[in-house]
Amino acid sequence: ATAMTDENVLLDAARRQIEADPDFRLDEVLKRWEQGFIEAALAMTNGNLSQAAKKLGINRTTLYGRMQTRGDDEGNG
Repeated sequence: ATAMTDENVLLDAARRQIEADPDFRLDEVLKRWEQGFIEAALAMTNGNLSQAAKKLGINRTTLYGRMQTRGDDEGNG
């Protein structure tokens, strides 16, 4: 048996999710993934924005802006 590559696993998971959800919205999925990565990085750094941003490979101001945007979206949902 041939081992599946990470890309194949990702493509298969994406296909299954799109097929399973008739109301699939890519923007919503991306928001949830981004939120998860942000929360994970903040947990790993005990809430330190600068360290979390470094782990995510983005600027601190970018992280802060994305956190603000996410909070605004949750309030307007």
